[in-house]
Amino acid sequence: MKKTYLMVAAIDFGTTYSGYAFSFMSSPEDIIMNKNWGESVGFQSYKTPTSVLLSPEGKFVEFGFKAIAKYTTLLEENEDKEYFFFDRFKMRLHASYQDLDRNVYLTALNGKRLPATDVFSHALRYLKQHMMKEIAKVSQTIHIGDEDIRWVITVPAIWNDAAKQFMREAAYNANIVSKTNPQHLVIALEPESASLYCRELPVNQFMGESADGNDKLNMPPGTRYMVIDCGGGTVDITTHEIRPDNRVKEVYAATGGAWGGTQVDEQFVALIELVFGKTFIDDYRSSHPSEWQSWMESFETKKRSNTSESGSVNFPFNYHFDEFHRRVKGGGVKESIDNCQVDGVRFSNGFLCLDDEKMRDLFKEVIDNIMNHVEKLMQEESMSNVTYVFLVGGFSESPLLQADFRKRFSNRVRVLVPNDASLAVVKGAVKFGHTPNLISERISPRTYGIKCASSYDSDLHKGGKVVHGRCMNAFHTFVEAGEPVLVGTGKKHIFYALYPDQTQAGIKVYGSYDKEVHLTSAPGVQKLGVTTLDMPDTTGGTDRQLEVTFLFGDTEIDVKAVDLTTRSKANVEINFLHNDIRR
Repeated sequence: MKKTYLMVAAIDFGTTYSGYAFSFMSSPEDIIMNKNWGESVGFQSYKTPTSVLLSPEGKFVEFGFKAIAKYTTLLEENEDKEYFFFDRFKMRLHASYQDLDRNVYLTALNGKRLPATDVFSHALRYLKQHMMKEIAKVSQTIHIGDEDIRWVITVPAIWNDAAKQFMREAAYNANIVSKTNPQHLVIALEPESASLYCRELPVNQFMGESADGNDKLNMPPGTRYMVIDCGGGTVDITTHEIRPDNRVKEVYAATGGAWGGTQVDEQFVALIELVFGKTFIDDYRSSHPSEWQSWMESFETKKRSNTSESGSVNFPFNYHFDEFHRRVKGGGVKESIDNCQVDGVRFSNGFLCLDDEKMRDLFKEVIDNIMNHVEKLMQEESMSNVTYVFLVGGFSESPLLQADFRKRFSNRVRVLVPNDASLAVVKGAVKFGHTPNLISERISPRTYGIKCASSYDSDLHKGGKVVHGRCMNAFHTFVEAGEPVLVGTGKKHIFYALYPDQTQAGIKVYGSYDKEVHLTSAPGVQKLGVTTLDMPDTTGGTDRQLEVTFLFGDTEIDVKAVDLTTRSKANVEINFLHNDIRR
């Protein structure tokens, strides 16, 4: 972080859509974004679908809108069978430690598989290259090289350490930064980035709010606010408090779940299959992929639109749908809809019409999950004086979600939605890259410790593995779940060599959501990462000391170790993706 950079460049790698933003160190508030995503298909957008098309040999072909258009053409010409098309694959990293390592594969639409790290790297590489071209356009008098940029990649705050490491390694593979210069890349937490953006936003830039000029929200020191990032795959929640020095501290560990907007899409598809039959819809989707894609894009638009005025949401049938229906089913579309016996669905003037209640039903399960989770959070003591709730992310643009939030919580907090809610994360990530020290303190989401040998205690180590009066699978705690940790601080402990001739120290990191943990074999304790440290000088036997320091508070855990006998130091890379974790 001490290096002098010329600019910050941030990539918001989303489940459904991705984008980037950047600004120069000389003018950090002048955030630049590419708004021409989609121009090849006839419209402008600040984001593009997170879709990747690879050749039969696994080589990069296209990304985003262009990938969808190219793959649709391949489908219609029946040339798709050997190509790899991936979309919405980010959710594969929303997994447990045991289900995530470097050998994870993704399944393309043709049923074939490729290593996930290759797919993620192709996507990140494309986004970087696209951004570098845009940077060159606006910095014509200055050459900007990779080493001049502080890179930021956003990830959900609820992702575990293995998923964060996976994204970092994918960035290395994509040549965003070199593995020898890891400090050039910052992993930023999505709701945390949005927090930095929202707190500085003028009041009149929130939906439905009015104020004079650039009047900001009244947020003096001590103000607590919650940021709820409603994306395509996940809902990610963080709660901050403003400190006297204008920095912010986390007051409750990041939380959330897989309740993103794509679940509403799945409900819509399920409804269409219920009306027309799953086999018929599968065949139509295969026969007319561009029309199906158009239909889903229409639903995405309706999802973010207010339906209360008309009382219904109308979807036009595409050109070939009726003809395909008559050929396969022997009757018109109206006949199928009339006979489907699904309440709230009707046919009118060539449209599939969903009444307001049926449209709400598509949202009900996912909104209920979000509301119930936030309600539970609001009952926590640290949440009792939350003043504001900021809704950000693409899914937060849904009027139904906004209305339900205001109905449920507006008597307790002020619910605010930025006009550009879907861009709050990427713009905030640029701010974070300029001033990462704005976050002063975080709450540890779990208890972290390492496996060690400790004198046996019958109260603490019951059921442990005991050898010669020592518990061999004792859990030494470095930080407890829910414990505040100042950014940039560390916790140290001295360990001793276990055997006189020991030349290596195996460091195994474990974690638990319980606060008090004494055995690595206790229920709920997971092995998170492993590494090995060389201790070649055996002169001191079992009196040799090894000092291990856990550096907490940043978005990624860092561990340092020192062999105090030789004074040799090592930055120990904790490998959260090691195959040994699955054993």
